Amino acid sequence: MPNPSFLPPETDHQRLQEIWEDSLAMQYLAPLTGNYLPWSGYALRPSGLVQILNTILIRKHLSIVECGGGVSTLYIARLFRRNGLQGRLHCIENNLDWLNFLHDALAREELTTYVQLIHAPLEPCELALDNGQWYDRQKIRHQLPASKTIDCLLVDGPPAYREDIQYSRFPAVPFSNRNWHPTAPSFWMTLTVGENRKF
Repeated sequence: MPNPSFLPPETDHQRLQEIWEDSLAMQYLAPLTGNYLPWSGYALRPSGLVQILNTILIRKHLSIVECGGGVSTLYIARLFRRNGLQGRLHCIENNLDWLNFLHDALAREELTTYVQLIHAPLEPCELALDNGQWYDRQKIRHQLPASKTIDCLLVDGPPAYREDIQYSRFPAVPFSNRNWHPTAPSFWMTLTVGENRKF
């Protein structure tokens, strides 16, 4: 009889489930795959990205604000082009080097018409919890006027991977409610690495 000690503990079963889900998701994403992307441990999980792309396509979300750019930026732009959608993704990012990388990646795939990149450094924000920082709201308002209609908000930034900045993404919803006209929005937030929740 085999020794059962090789079996992983319960938490490992959860991780195996996540790996299986992400492996399946990568197959779903294959038609939208282009040039190689640096997919780090901080990136949105493939299974979460598939859920977001499904929501965009099924609900016909064509005006999207994304807080924190990354692999999702490229995949959403590819989804718009591949499906002949006249969509526009407004990507807010605090890291200028990363924003330039995203611009070059979009340009290489001729996807710049689908994405507006907005550089907004982090600054103190009264909407933040624990006296935290959020994106420069003046820079956002300058490029995304208050009259703008938004039908989806994707919150995957600013960084929230340490305990002292774990609530850094909170201002996204109150800011969007005060500044844009949501049309039955689907709010998505990445609360921790590998965990995607609606709120």
